[in-house]
Amino acid sequence: MNQLNLQSDEVVIIRQDRVVHGGIMANHTDELILTNLNLILISKGIFGKVKNISRFPVDQIKVFNGNAQTILGKRSNGLPQLEVYFTNGQEYFGFESKKVVKDWIKAINQLVLGQDFTIDRLDNKTIPGTEFIASSIKDTINTVKDVFGKKPVKVTQECHSCGAPISGFQGQVVRCQYCGMNQQM
Repeated sequence: MNQLNLQSDEVVIIRQDRVVHGGIMANHTDELILTNLNLILISKGIFGKVKNISRFPVDQIKVFNGNAQTILGKRSNGLPQLEVYFTNGQEYFGFESKKVVKDWIKAINQLVLGQDFTIDRLDNKTIPGTEFIASSIKDTINTVKDVFGKKPVKVTQECHSCGAPISGFQGQVVRCQYCGMNQQM
């Protein structure tokens, strides 16, 4: 930790070793640390010697629609990667598992937004508006259940036009046999 030179008000939130940063030939030798102020990348050589320490301020992470712009992506070799979009560019960090990337996305969102983030949305591959359509279909099904799921109620009333007695089931449209007027029971 001495080599990190953390500020007096800076604390470590999450830390991961065996991270890939760089091109296609990069190895799982780097370390990534999230503090309350920075995303810190410690670039290491094959034998673990520190080559460089890069700091990315978390207050520079873009926010869109109430979410920090952190995305679960894929490296060219198919392994998962954390994509972080900053106001002045983007960085990609390769990990060995999707779960770890999701943990990082959650931690970054909690830090940047000061609230929890639902990771389930990361795996959601539905078309935008699907929730609205599903809700509408559910409401329609419930209406049909209400109409057909109950026993019909027999109703008798007077015709609104001529006053003759008419009868039928509640909700049904009935024609008066005397004046021919249609009305709902």
